[in-house]
Amino acid sequence: VRPVCPQAVEEFLSEVRSREHPHSAALVSQPTAVKFLMARKFDVSRATDLFQAYKNTRIKEGIFNINPEEEPLRSELLSGKFTVLPGRDAKGAALALFTARLHRSDVTTHRAVLQAIIFQLDKAIESVDTQRDGLIFIYDMTNSSYGNFDYELCVKILDLLKGAFPARLKCVFIVSSPLWFRAPFAVLRLFVREKLRERVCTVKAHELSNYIPVSSLPEHLDGTSRYSHVAWIQSCVNTHTAPDSHSDSPLLLASELALAATANSNCYDDSNANPHVHCGTVNGRTQGRAQNSPQSSGPQRNHQHWNGSARSYGVKAGWGASSPSEVSLPRHPQPPPSQCPSLSGASQPDEDPCPQEEVSVHMPDGVGMNVLELVEHVKKRKKKGIYQEYEEIRKEPPTGSFDYSKLLSNQIKNRYSDVLCLDQSRVRLCQLCDDEDETSDYINASLMDGYKRSNAYIATQGPLPKTFGDFWRMVWEQMVLIVVMTTRVVERGRVKCGQYWPKEEGTTEQHGHFLVRNTSIQLYQDFRLSHLELYNSQVHTHTHTHTHTHTRTSSYIRTSDCLTWNYTTALSVSISLLLCLSLSMSIQFKGFIGMETCVNIAKASEVDNIQSEYIK
Repeated sequence: VRPVCPQAVEEFLSEVRSREHPHSAALVSQPTAVKFLMARKFDVSRATDLFQAYKNTRIKEGIFNINPEEEPLRSELLSGKFTVLPGRDAKGAALALFTARLHRSDVTTHRAVLQAIIFQLDKAIESVDTQRDGLIFIYDMTNSSYGNFDYELCVKILDLLKGAFPARLKCVFIVSSPLWFRAPFAVLRLFVREKLRERVCTVKAHELSNYIPVSSLPEHLDGTSRYSHVAWIQSCVNTHTAPDSHSDSPLLLASELALAATANSNCYDDSNANPHVHCGTVNGRTQGRAQNSPQSSGPQRNHQHWNGSARSYGVKAGWGASSPSEVSLPRHPQPPPSQCPSLSGASQPDEDPCPQEEVSVHMPDGVGMNVLELVEHVKKRKKKGIYQEYEEIRKEPPTGSFDYSKLLSNQIKNRYSDVLCLDQSRVRLCQLCDDEDETSDYINASLMDGYKRSNAYIATQGPLPKTFGDFWRMVWEQMVLIVVMTTRVVERGRVKCGQYWPKEEGTTEQHGHFLVRNTSIQLYQDFRLSHLELYNSQVHTHTHTHTHTHTRTSSYIRTSDCLTWNYTTALSVSISLLLCLSLSMSIQFKGFIGMETCVNIAKASEVDNIQSEYIK
């Protein structure tokens, strides 16, 4: 063990206390000083900076006090998502395991996850061995989907471990990473410092034993260790509640609470937390969601335990238990279910408004390519390489069901028998009151997330003549602003899409209850821009017509019962996709994009397998 240098400890305490408020200076204890000094090899200046970074991180994330009795921290601890394994690597480093498949960004917050991590790491670094030999972080992506991956959370955890927590981060192992992760990760590694780059690597589960002893790895990672997450959390709770524990929470509460409330008004904001929290675990795995009810006034009620079982005890707050191995947690009333936002705002009374089976894969990851990088990627991979990437993606099994699209009454509404909608993300039309068909809410269209926006886009098939009315009904109900057509009506002699809009300027067409009018057409070298108006004949009020410029997409205009928007018919699938990509990226960074910019970008991409005869 590295000998403790009293002089360094005194210098550290003096420096830190000089920065704190007088009434909280005494809360910085000697054991706390030793932890931060050990993490920086007793370099007082670096240790002081580490302490400040640690404190700033907790203030920024609103983690002033860690109370394992409170939600949502209680659910995070019970989930087994993050744990510290009892074994160590060959050099004595502690092993921290994060199981990605147990994370759902729609049912928890970054604050709750970071609370659970800090709560457990505080216990881990009580060990002098861990202070000396460091920490290995294992990010297990086995059987996880894109919906389990939270890029921003991963960045926060990595920042915490490498520069804002008194533990030496030795290595990060990303286990069993899927295809969609490996490609952007290879690019992302180029932008991190070389020292950190060498410490982060991807491995398969069976390869992990080459770096960590089998006896220290859990069985699901091809190891032999049968660790108990329950026992580990119990020890963390015991340490937290011990009278001689050296927690930094009182310091944060005493010296920073008032300042942080002013400087960071959103620190306490947990409004994005989903009330459907995990309830209990068995061997660290979630068994279900809490179905909490208002607390009973009777003397007996059931409590959820660390092992997932329910037993009857007298009502008592805190961590009281009938035996050392059983810990009873107080239950909290569950808030009323929140409503998931939708494009239309229409509710579906007979269905769960917030399905939790799977999160959309269209989430911001921060590691994508801009248009020019995409062009270079396509040049490098060539047509064969792009086809290979696509085939690898196609081999991945779907993460939902297609039961509704396969109903006999809905099959005739599908253009292709093998292009169906996931039940979990399909667009649900309002049920027609005068229609006995129970499937009148069906259209072959799916909701897609955008950049930090839920259900920002709709992807739909080329409408069939029998579904023209359904298409315009969807446009009206979902208040669609822009329609981008990525195919021609006829390609190579085959009909790819019906003529569902008035083709000539000044003409109108009737589809069901909707009248569609083509007010103007602008012809460009590679695409056509039509301005359309949509009238709902079932609503009898005066209508007004408005037009939009095609250089902005962030505004929406709907006056009375007239819906007006820009309609783009692209003459090339490739160009359309480039326009969509460029449009999305420009909206992300600037809030708007000029259509001419998209065309210029498309013209600049001289790539064989995305080049079109329409680019000159």
